[in-house]
Amino acid sequence: MVQSEYDQMKKCVERTNDKLYRSHEIRNERINFIVIFLIVYIQYSLWFLEYSASIRMALTLGLIGVLLTFHNFKLRINVYSLIVFVVGILCIIISCLVNGFNLQFDGWNVVTWSCAFLTSSIIGSSSFYKAYTKTIAILAFSGTVVFCISLFIPSIFFHLPILDKQSWTSDAIIHNAFLGTVSLYSNYKRNFGIFYEPGLFAFHLNLAVFLELFVLERPNTKHLMILLAALLSTFSTNGFITVSIFFIAYFLKKHNQLNRTQIKKIKGICGVIVIIAIFIFVTNNSIWLFLINKLSELNSSSTAGSGFERFRAFKYATETFLENPVFGVGQEGWITIFNGYIATFTPINWFALYGIIYGLLCIILYVRIITVGKSNVVSMAIQFVGLLTLIVSQNVSNYFVIIIIILYNASTFTRKI
Repeated sequence: MVQSEYDQMKKCVERTNDKLYRSHEIRNERINFIVIFLIVYIQYSLWFLEYSASIRMALTLGLIGVLLTFHNFKLRINVYSLIVFVVGILCIIISCLVNGFNLQFDGWNVVTWSCAFLTSSIIGSSSFYKAYTKTIAILAFSGTVVFCISLFIPSIFFHLPILDKQSWTSDAIIHNAFLGTVSLYSNYKRNFGIFYEPGLFAFHLNLAVFLELFVLERPNTKHLMILLAALLSTFSTNGFITVSIFFIAYFLKKHNQLNRTQIKKIKGICGVIVIIAIFIFVTNNSIWLFLINKLSELNSSSTAGSGFERFRAFKYATETFLENPVFGVGQEGWITIFNGYIATFTPINWFALYGIIYGLLCIILYVRIITVGKSNVVSMAIQFVGLLTLIVSQNVSNYFVIIIIILYNASTFTRKI
């Protein structure tokens, strides 16, 4: 009798502890999401680009402090992440000693690495990826709603604040809808999200799609549909190519495991994409002009357009690296070489900026994420191609979200201090 009462009390205590633990986990997940959402917004939104880099970094560090507080000041430092962090910072410092130090840009890179390292030491990769994909899904939904309203009732946004920061095209007047930006009077109607240009929005959307398909335990169908709908409205050529590659890789990974329900979901997603595409094409005449201009960039004599700009970015970055393979040119040299031009070819930018060690460190650990999910060799090879196309049309070499992926991938070598 006494033993039976003891067992009941023990089970009751265990249930209570489980509830408390689960409650604590839910609270931490919410805090993680709120902090990551705010960091993404502060780091990348066109609105906050109007503020200085020092203000944005101070706010980011403050948010990381909040994150650390809610996690009881516990840092789970991974040995390999620490090594990568130290090597990355040393590469930047040595390049600065050789080429000169630019406080704004080199300083930003050092602080970005530091913020990413702190964040990766506070929360695990799974928690970060969940918070990031949820953040981008929410921004995708809000941005697409704002974009659709602006197509039919643009007058609603006339009295919203105008953003002074230069956007991707000089003929656009950008109004701040806070969870989306509205481009009025532009030749092309495209979805910016909260970002300064549609291509950058497409980058975040595709990265979230990749994480949903290959890294998180189970893809969130609602998230994927929202992400794809938003991606369609960006009209990003590279975005369409990249997402197609990711879905081909996913199909090759799962084709033997799909049941009827999953096949129906895939058909439903494809149907929604087709409907949205038809709707946008029918209601937006400027898209046809956009497509014609895109096709004209295929002409070998072209000297303008995003295709030409990407080719020039690749050419300049490659030449820069080959001339300065050991230490790179640093931000000082980079600004001189790319004065007035866009430098979007991230894989080569890593090498050209701070040298071969830094470049290898970043590119190898960036693509190492393909080993996180359980994929076959063919699927992993296609994921590799998709990850490269993801970063060849944007300069994300010093982006917080990319650096933290690099550090998380280093930590998969195991062991913590």
